Amino acid sequence: MGSANARSSGRRRLLLAATGVVIAALGLKLYRDPKGLRLWTKLGADLARLDTENAKLRAQVADLRRQARAIRGDPAGLERAARESGYVKNHELLFELR
Repeated sequence: MGSANARSSGRRRLLLAATGVVIAALGLKLYRDPKGLRLWTKLGADLARLDTENAKLRAQVADLRRQARAIRGDPAGLERAARESGYVKNHELLFELR
């Protein structure tokens, strides 16, 4: 009975060692493969950067919407915004000085 336990223990150790080797090989492949862990890390960084950029753009859009709402109710503000964008009235001439 003792030799059966020894064989079972030896097989268990061999299986554990083989599993460790396979896991290490897969880990190395994931790290070295261009589509593996390095790509995932880069994509994660890109995602974080784009999330930050999107948040800034959302804030800009919200600010522009607030400005548009404010201008709609203010004829003088609307004219000022149009002139700042380069628009002139039909009877006016625009002179650009550089």
